Amino acid sequence: MATDITSAFQFADAEVILRPRAEFKEFKVHRWPLQQASPVYRSTFGLPQPPNPQGTLPVIVVEESAAVTCAILSFIYPNIDDPPLTTDLDIIPDLLRALDKYEMSAQLNRVISILESLAQTEPVRVFLIARSVGLDDIALTAAHNTLRIPWENLMTVNVPEQNTVPSGASWELLRYHQRCGQVAAAVIHEKTLNIILSSVRPDLHAKIGSKAFWESYRGSLEESVRSCPDASQVTIPKHCKACDSKPRECKECSERYINTQFASLVVPRLKREIQIATRRVALV
Repeated sequence: MATDITSAFQFADAEVILRPRAEFKEFKVHRWPLQQASPVYRSTFGLPQPPNPQGTLPVIVVEESAAVTCAILSFIYPNIDDPPLTTDLDIIPDLLRALDKYEMSAQLNRVISILESLAQTEPVRVFLIARSVGLDDIALTAAHNTLRIPWENLMTVNVPEQNTVPSGASWELLRYHQRCGQVAAAVIHEKTLNIILSSVRPDLHAKIGSKAFWESYRGSLEESVRSCPDASQVTIPKHCKACDSKPRECKECSERYINTQFASLVVPRLKREIQIATRRVALV
């Protein structure tokens, strides 16, 4: 059975009740922590308050949900462990807006940091959230993290924020991914052969293998990074499974064996070039 999220905020010596407008829940808390954390509450409690029936506490109806209110209070009360809700992407957009409304800048910055930390594991959701609340730097970081997702998979991603954030943001992310794919493919097409030649001593050029092999290698990389424009897609050519143990004795892989040695010099440079090029791509 789930624990009521209000249970941590039912103080016997409470001075005020916070009641979410849309939910039958109450948080019985103290004035002082609210006043210390929020200039808005400081002003509210400084105004004349209507009398309350004897034995009852004054009630402040808040527009935020119980989940958001609970997260805000977890920041305000230092002796209460933060509930998991604080890092819940489902409430972070409303939490950010609430902290901004209550002028709780320290807590707002903390949630922004939490959102940024989630850009690695939940890049699509974080992008849509960050874009919707005007956190463009985090949106760009999250968008860049989607580059490890193949284009065809990104097209079918389904996240809750797509139902609440204007559809233009999703299209913006897809266009960004597509532009990065084009840029990464151009890097592979334009620089692979030059990097190969510049990475190898002139006296070894005759040993790097046929131009046809390297053009085939370049073509396969172009196709990979156009769909998934992440530097991790740039890999050393593989041998066929049948000759993994003795590739030099395989007619199909003898040339590939030699070229693999040279590719190990080329791959790190191509990866760096792709990282630099895609980092230069703007969201708009």
